[in-house]
Amino acid sequence: IKVIDELTGNEYTEIPVMPKLGPLISKPRVYGRVGYVMLVNAPTGIRAGDLVTVILGSYKFEHIQVK
Repeated sequence: IKVIDELTGNEYTEIPVMPKLGPLISKPRVYGRVGYVMLVNAPTGIRAGDLVTVILGSYKFEHIQVK
């Protein structure tokens, strides 16, 4: 799992871990349900309007504009 800033090439792969919740990632147990993942937006953050590539396992989504 990673997000790549297309302008700078910076890769964002760190999943934050909350003390009582654990890692901020959820995989759906039923097909068609929504899951989520949060990544640390540092050291130089991605901003609204930036273009990114999102990689989730074998899926790759390019030229996604951040809102």
